[in-house]
Amino acid sequence: MNMDAIKDIIPRVIGPLSKKEITPGDIVAAWQRLAGGTKTSCVAAFKDGYLTIHVDSATRLMKMNLQKADYLDDLKSKWPDIKDIRFKVGKIVY
Repeated sequence: MNMDAIKDIIPRVIGPLSKKEITPGDIVAAWQRLAGGTKTSCVAAFKDGYLTIHVDSATRLMKMNLQKADYLDDLKSKWPDIKDIRFKVGKIVY
C-alpha cells in the first residue's frame, strides 16, 4: 500500500470526527436539558448559526430573554458556530 495514500486519507477521516457538527437531535437534546425538560418551549429552527426557540407565552418569552446570555454561553461552549438564540411565541411541538 502506498504511504502517500494513507497520509491523504487520515485527515479526511479524522477531520469530520474532530469537528463538532451540530445535528438537529443534538440541538433538541441540549435545549431540553437547558430548559429543564419542560413542555413550554421547543426548538423551532436552526439555520445559519441562529437558533429559534418557540415558547408557549409572552411571559415565558420575557423570562427566556432574561436568561438568554446563560443559554447562549452554554450552547456556544459546545458549538462555537451558534451566533444567537431567538425566542418567539409559537406552537410547541414535542
